[in-house]
Amino acid sequence: MTTVKHTYQVGDEVSYGFNGDWYYAGKVTRITKKFLTTDQGQKFSLVVRTLWSKISDTEYADVDKEIFVSVGGGMWALTKGRIEEKNPHF
Repeated sequence: MTTVKHTYQVGDEVSYGFNGDWYYAGKVTRITKKFLTTDQGQKFSLVVRTLWSKISDTEYADVDKEIFVSVGGGMWALTKGRIEEKNPHF
C-alpha cells in the first residue's frame, strides 16, 4: 500500500481535534522529518496511520496516510484550517 504524504506548509493555519471537539492551534512555524510546531508553542509528531478513506465517488478503502498527532498522547489529530467546534452530543 502506498503512503499518502502530508501537505502541511509553514504558515498554514491548523487546528487539533478528538471525538468531535476542535481547537485552533495557530500557524505552522516549523516542520521537520518527525515534528510540526505552531506559533502557539504546540508540537505534533508525524505518524503513519491506516485510515478508512474515500477513494472515489462510490468507494472507500483503508489508506496509509501521514498525519500529525499531539506529542505525549497521540490522541489529538491535526487538520488544516481554523476550527473551533464542540461535539454537540456531550
